[in-house]
Amino acid sequence: MGRRPRRREPPASNHTHGPTEAVREERVTEGVRPAGKKLRCERSGFGKAFKLEVLRESTDGFSDERLLGEGGFGRVYKARLQNGDMIAVKKFTSTILGINDTQFENEASHLMRLKHPNIVQLVGYCSHTEMVPVVHEGSYVLAEKRERLICLEYLPHGSLHGHLSDESSGLDWDTRYKIIEGICYGLHYLHEKWQAGTPIIHMDLKPKNILLDDNMVPKIADFGLSRLFGVEQTQACTTSQFGTIGYMAPEYRDKGLITKKLDIFSLGVIIIEIMTGRRDYPDEIETSSQEFIELVLKNWRNRLEKAQRYTSGISPFPSSHREIDYLQIRRCIQIGLACVKHDLAKRPTALKIMNMLHGLEGPEEEVRAASTRRIDPTKRHRDCLLEVDDSEPRSLMLDDMKSKVAKLTEKGGLLNAEAIEKLVHLLQLDQTEEKMDVSDRVKLADVIAATENPVWLDRLVQSRGLLVLNSWVDEAHQKEADKPMQELLLALLRALAILPINLSALQSCSIGKSVNHLRSHRNLEIQKKAKSLVEDWKRRVDTEMKSSDVWIRK
Repeated sequence: MGRRPRRREPPASNHTHGPTEAVREERVTEGVRPAGKKLRCERSGFGKAFKLEVLRESTDGFSDERLLGEGGFGRVYKARLQNGDMIAVKKFTSTILGINDTQFENEASHLMRLKHPNIVQLVGYCSHTEMVPVVHEGSYVLAEKRERLICLEYLPHGSLHGHLSDESSGLDWDTRYKIIEGICYGLHYLHEKWQAGTPIIHMDLKPKNILLDDNMVPKIADFGLSRLFGVEQTQACTTSQFGTIGYMAPEYRDKGLITKKLDIFSLGVIIIEIMTGRRDYPDEIETSSQEFIELVLKNWRNRLEKAQRYTSGISPFPSSHREIDYLQIRRCIQIGLACVKHDLAKRPTALKIMNMLHGLEGPEEEVRAASTRRIDPTKRHRDCLLEVDDSEPRSLMLDDMKSKVAKLTEKGGLLNAEAIEKLVHLLQLDQTEEKMDVSDRVKLADVIAATENPVWLDRLVQSRGLLVLNSWVDEAHQKEADKPMQELLLALLRALAILPINLSALQSCSIGKSVNHLRSHRNLEIQKKAKSLVEDWKRRVDTEMKSSDVWIRK
C-alpha cells in the first residue's frame, strides 16, 4: 500500500459511481475468452481493463480456496467470470509500487499483444487506486491505496516443477523433448521475434514459471514483470524473495549484469533438470562434461529399452525410433551444458539453441562472442530492454528460411534421422515463427514425396509434421482459385499418398476430413487425387480393423 496522507474531515459516506462509471463497469463484466479463442475488448482488441469489483467477485474475495500459488510478486487465484470463462488472476503485493498507474496500464496493454503458443497469454489487467480513511496523529486523513492485478489464461496442469523426475520414472522422453523444444521456442520469441530490437528478458526463468496445458505444451509465465514494476523492484523480488538462486546466472547474481544470456543460463539449468530430475551439472572440464553426457545417455538407454513403444509392437521400426531418441537426448544434454557456461560470451543465443536442437548447428562450433558492457544497477532502464548486443545479426535470423529449405531439399528425399529432425523443425517454424512462402512449402512436400525409406516417413507421421501438413491443406483449400495454392495442394497430395497414414494418424488430426473436402475442388486433377487418396485410406483402415481388435470412438 502506497500512502500520501492529506488532512481531511472524516468521510461521511462511501463514494458512489456516477452513470458513466456504471456503464463502464457493465461493459467490463462481459468477461474475456481464454487464449486460443477470440478476445473481446472494450478498447484495443488484445484484452481488457477489469474493474477490481469484478475480479474480487470472480475469486470469491481472493479467498484461499481459490489460491493457485504465490511468490515474491504476489498471489495467483483461479477466477470464474460471469460468462463462465476460467482465468488466472495475479494480485501483486501492495509493497511493489514501481511505475505509476498510467505507465502500468500502458505496459500491461503492450504485453497483451504478445501471442505465441509457448507463452502464457495475458488477457487483462486491473489498476485500481482509491482514497481510504486512516487515522494519522489522532486525525482522519485520506490515503492512497493501490491495487494492481493481471489476468492470464488458465492452465489446469500447473507448472513444470510438479512434473520433474529422474530418468527412471515420470514423463516419457517424447513428452520431455517437446517441453524442452517448446521452452526454447518461447524464449526465442521473447528475445528475438516479438518485436525487433526490443527483447524481453525474463530474469526469473525456472520450472515454476513454466506452465503446462492439457496437451503438456509448455508456456512461459511471469515474463515482462520488469516492464510493469521496473528493474530495481524486479531484481529485489527475484533475489531475496523467489529463492531461485540455482537458476540465476553468475554475472547477474554477483554483479547485477543484465543481458539475454542470463535467461540462457536459466534455460540450461532447466534442460538439465528436465532430463535428470536434478540441477547438478559438471564443471567446465571436457572430460567431466563428456562423462556426464554418457551417464545421462546410459540412464535413458536403460529406460527406453523397457519402454512399451519399443517392446509391444506399437512402433513398426523400434530400432530406428530409439536411434532418433538417443540423438535427441545427446543434443539436449549438450545444449544444457553449453547454456550454463560461466562465461556468458560462450553461451549460445536462443536462435543457435533452436538450430542445435534440430541438428542445423553443432555444439562443437564456436559460439559467437557477445559484446556486453557493465551496467550500473542504479541507472538501469526500468523495463530491462537494454541495448546490449548479444543477439544474432538480422541477416542470420532463423538462418533465412529459404536457405534452410534449399539445404534440406538439395539431395532429394529425406535420407536419415537428422534430415527428419530438420524437416520437423522447419514445419514448426512455419507455424510459430516465420511462415514459408508457397513455393518453399511445395519444395518440402516434394521432398517428402521423394523419400523412399519407410522409417523416416513413419517418424514424420508420429511427429507433429502431419498436423502442419493438415493446416497447409486447409489454408490452400480456402484459396482454391489461386494457381500457386493449387500447385501446393497437388504437392501435398503426393506427399500424403506416400506417408504411412493409419487409423491412429487419422484420429490424431482432421487430415481425413480435409482431404475428403478436396473431392469437390474446382481443379479436376486435385479432385481425382483426393478421391484416390481417400479410397486408399479407407482400405488401410479396413485392413487394420480386420487384423486387430480396434475400437473406434463414435
